[in-house]
Amino acid sequence: MTTIYLIRHAEAEGNLYRIAQGQDDSILTDRGWRQVKALERRFDGVQIDAVYTSDLYRTRATASALYLPRNLTPHLVRDLREIHVGVWERRTWGEIARRWPDQMSDFSRRMDRWHMEGAETPAQVLERALGAVQKIAAENGGKTVAVFSHGYVIRLLLANLQGVSLRDTGDKSPTGDNTAVSLLEWDGETLRVVRQNDNSHLLTPEYLSGEKVRRRASGLEPGLYFAPLRLPEQETLAAELTAASWEGTGYWKAMLKSSFPPTRVESVPRRPLPGGGSGGRAGGTGPVRSGGGGNRPALCPAGLQKAGLRRAADRTGGVPLAPSGGGASNSCPAGGLRRGGVLRGLRVCPRGGGRGGPPALGEEHRL
Repeated sequence: MTTIYLIRHAEAEGNLYRIAQGQDDSILTDRGWRQVKALERRFDGVQIDAVYTSDLYRTRATASALYLPRNLTPHLVRDLREIHVGVWERRTWGEIARRWPDQMSDFSRRMDRWHMEGAETPAQVLERALGAVQKIAAENGGKTVAVFSHGYVIRLLLANLQGVSLRDTGDKSPTGDNTAVSLLEWDGETLRVVRQNDNSHLLTPEYLSGEKVRRRASGLEPGLYFAPLRLPEQETLAAELTAASWEGTGYWKAMLKSSFPPTRVESVPRRPLPGGGSGGRAGGTGPVRSGGGGNRPALCPAGLQKAGLRRAADRTGGVPLAPSGGGASNSCPAGGLRRGGVLRGLRVCPRGGGRGGPPALGEEHRL
């Protein structure tokens, strides 16, 4: 009998910020790394003979909870990757729900008919993932192995192994939590589900002691639709909301009393600066401004909300969202925007002076 622990990856930044990750890589959040540690504690003393993982970073990082303490070398299996969602990848779920409402519903509830430009079908994903797990089981007769994969893939696998059709998977096979553990057994011919989506290691005092209440910016959930500012017709409104959003913030209130040279901030493509990177600091990109030499105060949550704009919450601890890793935060006072990854919509970034300068408007929304 072969025993297989089928485990979902820990929380990644795409999960936190409600972005369709698909096969796009993203790093783990602070919470994700605590989940990895909780997983390591859960399997302390459990015999694991081999570790297999999707080759995406979020699964490889999660798999380290089991292979590092045992000095094992993980086997990277491309067929364990998450479903490729085509043109949805790196878009917020809020945008997807508004632009493709019918396909969004089918993605979760009617997997037998879901399709999207450039994407795999759920049937194709099930075929490759099931073949990979069956091969792993056959190559490890009588052993205990751990297999790390992704939420949608595991959902398809567990449903299929329990005789649930693709048509009914949405209703009968829920998505497990990050690092949820399912147990499979292989008797040489068939795979059997013994236990699914167990998250008991996330309910222990050791893990819960590190949990904090997650505060959303302006009480808004991430993943909502990002509407671009309409310039020049909304320029006056933007200036009024910008000033109002900084009132009562101490230093910035004093700054508002000083004179800001008139400036016109236009919605234009990003302009590369020497050295690559992002944001408004040296070596990054920035919006092109015209008229005057100063900056208006920044759009902050209150102003964004009044303008009908939305942004994702700041990451816990003030560490910015960054597709390729963390980095120093350019923080604004009083809950201002922090620099990090890019979402389509309004752009907010620090001005060329680096830290302390108010953000400026442009084509994209930087969080």
